[in-house]
Amino acid sequence: MTDLSFPTLFEARVAAGPQLPALESAVHAWSYGELNERANRIAHWLIGRGVGPERLVAVAMPRSAEQVAVVLGVLKASAWAAASAVNPVDADRVAPLRTTHTAYVIYTSGSSGRPKGVTVTHGEFAALPLSGPLSESGAPIGGAITGTRVQVFDDRLDFQGRADTQVKIRGFRVEPGEIQTALEKHDDVSHAVVVPYEDPSGQQGKQLVAYVVPARAEGTGTGSGSATKELATEELRTFV
Repeated sequence: MTDLSFPTLFEARVAAGPQLPALESAVHAWSYGELNERANRIAHWLIGRGVGPERLVAVAMPRSAEQVAVVLGVLKASAWAAASAVNPVDADRVAPLRTTHTAYVIYTSGSSGRPKGVTVTHGEFAALPLSGPLSESGAPIGGAITGTRVQVFDDRLDFQGRADTQVKIRGFRVEPGEIQTALEKHDDVSHAVVVPYEDPSGQQGKQLVAYVVPARAEGTGTGSGSATKELATEELRTFV
């Protein structure tokens, strides 16, 4: 963890080279200065609607240059200043921005059945780009992450694969445990297992298959038989 917030770190980068290219997409090519101005306007607009430190903002946008500006604006969120393009400071903010304040919330994969929000502070977030060197994509590679320590006892690290059960279906990462939990909430389902299935012909691609054990019907020794006919799926993600 660092004593700098991510907005402070980013603004220092802007000051060092505002004319340098920061972001390029199919429709936009912005310098650090241009990206910073857009983010500042968004930050001031947000705080005029009550957004400040420790206030969560949901961003639902496709991957784009505008999405980057919006996310950066959320991180920089400050007090109302009529869509000012200047960097927000603590004197403008609803409350002073501290490195211990939440920068963003990331949700776990839902291996236990329901995703949980995990907060990442500004100090923790800012430590990543400070830990260089950076890859072409901007992600830290090959160096220690500030404020962390890992002990290796045999001078060797072996990657054993993912520790969760996520699978990729039609380009989306899906956690079968989430679907299993949704199925088991149905009154007619006692137990459920969800597993990936690869079509041998290759025509259908990878699919998810659910196996359910019907709940025993009251007064009988058999399942109710209705579990496979209609199952509520409102809680499942739309792409599932």
